[in-house]
Amino acid sequence: MTTASHYVFMDLKEMIKNEKYAKLHEISMRYSNRYNKDEELQRVCNDIMTSLAADDYSNLEEIRKDLEQLISTRKLQTGGGTGLWFENRR
Repeated sequence: MTTASHYVFMDLKEMIKNEKYAKLHEISMRYSNRYNKDEELQRVCNDIMTSLAADDYSNLEEIRKDLEQLISTRKLQTGGGTGLWFENRR
């Protein structure tokens, strides 16, 4: 299973912060397809696309706050913890 790094979540957060909603939809679709087994990313991308389809931009601020928590969690998981891509790094 390929896990999305914290950079993916940072990218989504920056687009919400800068209100680049057209690009946000495109990137969410791309990340959703690329990391299709990453459940946390799938949940966030689905929430983003639902909010954009309903023009509910206030919900995007809540998603941005969730992304901040996911960024710190994902840094630990992919930076040397148990969520590494390879079973044995040696």
